Formats: sequence, C-alpha cells, structure tokens
Amino acid sequence: MPLRMDNVPGLLPRDLWHDLVHNAEPLLDGGDFYGPEAAGLHLTHVLSLAANWRFQVAMAKVAEDSGGRVRAAPPKGLGRMIGKLDTDHKNMEFPKACCNVDCIRCGITFDDIDGIERGFSVATSRFRALRVKNTFRDDFNARQQSFGYRCILLNLLYSEEGVTWGEVLDDAGGDIEQYWAKAYPDYPFEEMVAPFLERLKAHEALRNSLFAFVGEIQFLHKGYLDMRKRSHFWYKICLLYTSPSPRDRG
Repeated sequence: MPLRMDNVPGLLPRDLWHDLVHNAEPLLDGGDFYGPEAAGLHLTHVLSLAANWRFQVAMAKVAEDSGGRVRAAPPKGLGRMIGKLDTDHKNMEFPKACCNVDCIRCGITFDDIDGIERGFSVATSRFRALRVKNTFRDDFNARQQSFGYRCILLNLLYSEEGVTWGEVLDDAGGDIEQYWAKAYPDYPFEEMVAPFLERLKAHEALRNSLFAFVGEIQFLHKGYLDMRKRSHFWYKICLLYTSPSPRDRG
C-alpha cells in the first residue's frame, strides 16, 4: 500500500480528510479544471505550512544530538504538487494531494557512515518510521536512477504529545502569512488563504484532533552533498528534456 497522508494510523482519518477537502474552496488558478483536487492541494499545503516550523525545530535537535548538520528545506510548493497530479499521482485515489508525503522536509549531513547510522537511530527513537529508502544499497543503480546521488530517505510520523491541530493552527498564522507573501506575491494572503485558514480553525473535528503530519529527512554523506551542489545545475537541464510535464520541472 503506498504511503499517503490519509492511510496512516495517528494521522487525520480519511473521512475527516474528505470532509475538509469538500468544505474547502478551490482557490487556486485552475480550480475549475482540477475540481475538488485543487481544494485538496490547498488544504495539504496550508496544513504543511502550519506544521513546518515545529518540524524544523525538532529536526535541528535530532541533528545536534547526533553530531550532524541540518539544512531546512522550504515546504513543498503548490506548483510542484499541481505537476504531480498529471504525472506521479495521476492514477492515485482522491484526494491525490494526500500522496504528497514530503511537504515538510530537511536534510541532515554527516562526515561518515557511522554518523548517518547515528542520526537515523536518533530520529527513529523519537518518531515513528513510516517508510525508508536506502539508495546506498549495492543493487541501487545511482548512475541511471538518481544522477549518482545517494542518501537514506526517511518518512516519519511527526507529532508532539498532547498538542492538537487547533493549537498548531492558532500559533502558525503569522508564519503562514510570511511564507505566502514571499512564495506567492501575486496572490494576496488576505484573499487566498486567510478565509480558508479561519475556516480550518473553526472546524471542531480538526481542532480537537491530535497534531501529526508526515515529515521527511534525507540523511546525507558530506561527499554526496558536495557532489549534489556541483551537479544540480546540470540536473535541472536534464529535467528540461526528461520531465513529462513543464509543471513537473524544477
């Protein structure tokens, strides 16, 4: 079974996801074309923005306690999620937005393999592991599948004991507004997000649900991170010729 935001015990149950999606306005450009899927993307994106800063603080602590160096990544953008609708998530069940299990993410870099093992152990001792991809495996052809890039990718259930989604949403308004102003300057926060955010805050079932979200960590070796920095420009050029959709590039 593929990992989704609506099929993991401890996350919001599927019926609540569906209720939230069907009560959301499709506020994105192209909302009429994508229908309810657009509302699902908007919901997933806003929830990820609310969860992100908490996740980043906790992952910085994981890095500190395991001797690694953390690099926070921005939350997954709407453009990237829209592109997935026609590609990787094309044949997935509604709401397809739930297939985006890397909306909040970071990288933790170590100087040696022992450090990577230590970081992985610290993270999985604090948060429940949901999926692991190890591209250091001997049978993984990094040259053909990832442009030579290797890492250990961990999806985990990020939660905080006793904290509800109501508390998270109440605390995150300023962070969401600040992010939105930088990421989408042509789409005013007060028109595009504020009414929707207030609707989420008023949703009793969501407010009372325990806070949990899927997060992603890439555990990296310093040598591979250095290689990635040098090769990323060429990787972007390759995507121009290999991605099936212009929206999926970048």
